[in-house]
Amino acid sequence: LVLFISGLAFLAVEVFVLPGFGVAGLSGLLLLLASLILAGQTFVVPQTSGLLATFTGTLTILALSGGTFLIVAVFLGRTFGSLPFLSRLTLAPPEPEEIERTPQISRTIN
Repeated sequence: LVLFISGLAFLAVEVFVLPGFGVAGLSGLLLLLASLILAGQTFVVPQTSGLLATFTGTLTILALSGGTFLIVAVFLGRTFGSLPFLSRLTLAPPEPEEIERTPQISRTIN
């Protein structure tokens, strides 16, 4: 739990305080990954073949979950506006007739 909260804090620092993807962001991602791996098992370092199998299973589950998330995110990113139940969440660009009807305000700088 401490690793997970620390990872979130590092990512928050990266987003709100330090711009870019640097040490804080990478550290936050590694802390989150370590916390998720350790949450799926009762040991830190696998020392027997049974523990290694558990460790491998945990890594497989995390990899498949991450891959599924990426596939769904890419799919939604590409088809977000064309899905009927999600199209109401996006703002459509104005039609040419609406642009012509809109009065143009000209500003002059003195």
